[in-house]
Amino acid sequence: PNHGAGSLRPRTSNGEDGRRVKSTPGLKPTTPFYTSLGQCCAERGICADLWIISHKSTDLGSLKPLCTLSGGVLHLYEPVAKEGWASIPQDIFNALSRKRAMQGMLRLRTSEEFTTTRAFGHLTADSQYDNLYHITACDEDASFAFDLDFASATTFAAGDSGGGSDDDDGAKSGIKVPRIQMAFCYCARLYKSQPASADNGGRKEWHPAPLVKRLRVQTVEFDVARTPADMYSGVVPEVVLKLLMHKVAIAMEKEGIEAGGEVLLKQWVARLCASYRKHMKIGADV
Repeated sequence: PNHGAGSLRPRTSNGEDGRRVKSTPGLKPTTPFYTSLGQCCAERGICADLWIISHKSTDLGSLKPLCTLSGGVLHLYEPVAKEGWASIPQDIFNALSRKRAMQGMLRLRTSEEFTTTRAFGHLTADSQYDNLYHITACDEDASFAFDLDFASATTFAAGDSGGGSDDDDGAKSGIKVPRIQMAFCYCARLYKSQPASADNGGRKEWHPAPLVKRLRVQTVEFDVARTPADMYSGVVPEVVLKLLMHKVAIAMEKEGIEAGGEVLLKQWVARLCASYRKHMKIGADV
């Protein structure tokens, strides 16, 4: 948009020597309009998805808050052959027809040895209660991540926890068993299908059901790695790479594209690879 409310000005301008220079560095929004709009959508339980089709440069940094704050998704279709855009109507239909949970609240509780320090994803921390997050909307492909840290220097070493029992495997081995409990409360509108018949022209019809509220609770126990090799053997590479990309994107937004990519994408990956080779004792060719 380049006119009226929400119009976006170009991030580049002509310098004194006639060259194009950046007027707004990094991925920071050039206008607060879409941030305010995303906050209003979140307060009213509205999920905003954006499908961007453009041959020109688009200010995604300014448009992104509308989706991230409301639980939506930003879809970018880059300039390709005309046949590449033929799937857009079907993509929009599939996105709008998917089952989606609305007005969700996620509560994350951990055992006393460690705590949550940071959350990633389309969620907002509650201003009053710790470890409570608001999720405007999510579907089966939505994912969230949390940074965890030890609450004290004792880590998972067994001690007097005030209510533990000796019959636990963790207590016998001298290590406390870390536990995480997630409680997810959300609203969903269930649709009931009516079989095809002569009355409805031979077509299957969908009838909306009342809005229902559901609560899902899951408690998980984890094994404690006793050596670095045990820790690396339990790593899921896909999850690590996804978390790394989340952190790189946040760093680029705050510090600029070059600074964020240099600090995390190069230095962090280099330290990770060096530590992996050291503890796993693998050859220098890996």
